Amino acid sequence: MRATVAPVTATPATRIPGAAVPMLKRVMTMAITLVVSPVTITAIMLVVSPVTIMAITLAVSPGMIMVITLVANLVMITATMWVANRVMTTAGAEWL
Repeated sequence: MRATVAPVTATPATRIPGAAVPMLKRVMTMAITLVVSPVTITAIMLVVSPVTIMAITLAVSPGMIMVITLVANLVMITATMWVANRVMTTAGAEWL
């Protein structure tokens, strides 16, 4: 034998009254903001500020500056050599 299950219908007692819905939403958002804002902001600030600043400084200062200096030096040396080479070859050709 199969038991017949009556369809579940919302009775007026279980439903939240229409006027209470915006109030409930307001309370929920207020609670969420009160919990989220200070805690997460402090957590984010605590995590972000020292660690990332340290990481960025460590990554940028020695490594990046070294790389930038090396590249700049190479570019300058290459440019100087190229210019000197051009000048010497043209001058040499004229002298000969």
